Amino acid sequence: MSRTSLAPHAQLADVKGWPSVTSGLPFSVDAVDVLDTVLVQVVSELDVDTAPELSCVLRLVEQRHCELGLSQVTFADSTALNLLTRHYRHAAAKGGTLSLVDVSLPIRHLLDITGTAALFFPNPGQPNDPHP
Repeated sequence: MSRTSLAPHAQLADVKGWPSVTSGLPFSVDAVDVLDTVLVQVVSELDVDTAPELSCVLRLVEQRHCELGLSQVTFADSTALNLLTRHYRHAAAKGGTLSLVDVSLPIRHLLDITGTAALFFPNPGQPNDPHP
């Protein structure tokens, strides 16, 4: 098992002059390789400022089975939705999978109002659906 922790987005913001994350939590993406699955956990907001960092991680695991935990995401916008659906399609095209195993209310709300929840939770009420 290997573990990769990426630098918080706030540090990147200081270096590149980008605005820092405003949720109070520093942005982080942790990836843990467990057998044939990569577990990825995201903390803070997922938006136009932070999505590129997560996208880099997801590109590295597109040919694998990836479980994405978003329970600590406090805000998500259309950039987050675009990222999730794009990487879902890319993974499927390359023989991998992207599944959401735990999501926060902001993420679930975004998926529900855009009609994309069924893509990530095809069987409502199953263990990976956080809000049956």
